Amino acid sequence: MLKFTSNNDFNFDVESVTLITDPAQLTKRASARHLLQFKKNAKQEDLHVIALGAYEGTGYNRNGDAFMEADCKKNHHYFKRADRAVHRHHKNKPVDPKFGNIKAAAYNDAMKRIELIIGLDKDACADILHEQEKTGNTNWSMASKQAYDVCSWCGHKAKTDKDRCEHIPRNIGDLNKTGEMCGMINPDPRWFEISYVRRPADRIGLSLGKVASTGEWGIKPMLPSDFLNIYGDVYCPDELLISKKAVDKNRLIDKLAALEKRLDAVAKKPETTDRALKLTADRWTNDDLPASVMDELRKHDPSKILKMLADHGIVFSPSDFLKYIFGNRAERRADGMKSWLPDVFSRLNDGDGKSSVSNNERYEPSGSAVGSLKSMMQKLMEGFSLKGEPVRGRIMSITIIGRPAVAMKASDEVGKTKEAFDKELANQYAAYKLAALNYIDEQGCLDDELMINSLVQNRK
Repeated sequence: MLKFTSNNDFNFDVESVTLITDPAQLTKRASARHLLQFKKNAKQEDLHVIALGAYEGTGYNRNGDAFMEADCKKNHHYFKRADRAVHRHHKNKPVDPKFGNIKAAAYNDAMKRIELIIGLDKDACADILHEQEKTGNTNWSMASKQAYDVCSWCGHKAKTDKDRCEHIPRNIGDLNKTGEMCGMINPDPRWFEISYVRRPADRIGLSLGKVASTGEWGIKPMLPSDFLNIYGDVYCPDELLISKKAVDKNRLIDKLAALEKRLDAVAKKPETTDRALKLTADRWTNDDLPASVMDELRKHDPSKILKMLADHGIVFSPSDFLKYIFGNRAERRADGMKSWLPDVFSRLNDGDGKSSVSNNERYEPSGSAVGSLKSMMQKLMEGFSLKGEPVRGRIMSITIIGRPAVAMKASDEVGKTKEAFDKELANQYAAYKLAALNYIDEQGCLDDELMINSLVQNRK
C-alpha cells in the first residue's frame, strides 16, 4: 500500500516550512537542531520542513491518518536514505527530473515530529522559493510504502482500498461510545520520496463532507486510491517493495529469535530444568523424505505442495529443502548451508537480511489441494509433522528402542563457512520456513511447541 501525507495535514505550533537564512531559526522553531546536520551548497537554498507528527503528539491528521511514535523514531531515516528524491507532484520515476535532495532527517522527541532539511536547486525551484518567501509556507507531500493500515475502531488490516472494513472511510473523524476516534493507523511506513505540490491533493476537486466528531465542515478524507487517481503511476524503488505479509513475518522473526536463545541456553546447560525441551532437542530425529516421495512432490505446482505440507504441519528439513529445489545436485551444499542455520532468525532480527527474507514471496503456500496426494500427506504426518503430538510420538518411540541421544549444539559452537552462497542458501531456507510458519499461524495452528520443533530441525 502506498500512502501520501502532506505537511499541511497536521497542526503544528509553527508554520511547517521555513527558508533557512540563519541557523538560529532552527532554535526558534524548537527543531531537533543537533540532529539535523547538513552542509550548505552554493547552488541550493535550504528548507526546514516539519514533515509529519507522531500520533502521541498531534493525534490524527486532517485526513484521518495516524503515525505512531515508535514507527516515526524507527523509520525516519528512510527520508535521508532516499536522498535525491525531491520531485514535483510525485513525478518520481528514475527518468523524471530531480529538484533537490533530502540533506537530513530527524525525529524530534520533545515535539514528537519528524523534521527534514531539504536542499532545493535555486534555478529549477525559483517559483517554489518565491512562493515560500511570499506566503511563509509551501505544500509538501510525502510518499511511503507499508503493508497495510489498521482501522482504529475494529482493528481490520486493509492491504488495499478494496479490502476496507465498514468504518473506513465512512466513519473517519467520528467518535465511538468509548471516545475513540475512527481513523487509519499506519504501521511501519517507509518513506521514499517527497514532492512539492502546488495545492494539497485533498483540496483538489473534492466535495466537502461533515466531520461528525466536531460538527464542523471539513475536507472529505482521502484514501490511497484517491491520491493515485490524482498523481498517477508513482514509482516505488525495488528495495522498498513490501510484501503484504512482511509485517506479520517480522513479528514472527522476533519470536523465533527469542526461542533460538532459549535453545542455546538449554544446549549450554547439561542439567537444564527445562527437561521437556532438553528431551525434544536430544531425541529429535527425522529421516529424509524417501526419494520416491520427493520425486512425486516435484511433479506438482510448488505453491500447492507447500500448502499441503504446511496444512499437515510438515516443513521441509534443510536437506529436503535443497533436494526439492535443486534435486541431487544440492547435496554438496547442505553442510555449508546448515552451518548458518542455528541462529538464522537471531541474525535476521539484528538486521542482516531481515527485509529481503520477510518480503520474499517465492515460497508462499497457496492454491487448492492436489487430490492424488491427500493419502500420501496423511501417511507422512506421523514421521515428519512438526506438530506436538506426532513429534512426541516419535520421541517416545526413539526412547523406547533406546536410540542414543545426540546432544544439540549451541549456535556459537557451530562454525560458519565463509562462503556467501552458503549464507544466501540459509536465508532462502529461512524465507521458506518463515512462509510455512506464517501460513500455519494464519490457520490458527501455530504454537510455541511447533516453533521450537522447527528450530531444533535447523540444528540437526
